[in-house]
Amino acid sequence: MDSIDFDVRLKKLESQVSLLASIADCERYPFICVCIEAGMDASQVDSVLALVTKVENLLIAGKPMSYIQFEEELQLIVPSKKGNSEFAKSIIRALNKENKFLLPTRRWQSYLRL
Repeated sequence: MDSIDFDVRLKKLESQVSLLASIADCERYPFICVCIEAGMDASQVDSVLALVTKVENLLIAGKPMSYIQFEEELQLIVPSKKGNSEFAKSIIRALNKENKFLLPTRRWQSYLRL
């Protein structure tokens, strides 16, 4: 396959993904919309959900994770968002809207102003 054919195919795929993202129901599924907007791949989405499970398990064990630690671990999963504190907030808000993530502490709630 030559590079021109590859470039044409890549542009077509990018266009199709863009169209699919435009029909995503962001009110009903805000988390997936945040993931699409961030350009995350499936393994990153899975890793974020695993991180959320880790936060919840730590809370149950009586050892809540700090928001800063959460943000740092999230940036390791999605390096393109390093230094973007709004990204972590958007992930949490989206999951919270879908009732998939209960905020661990009042500190997190006040920090996020929810």
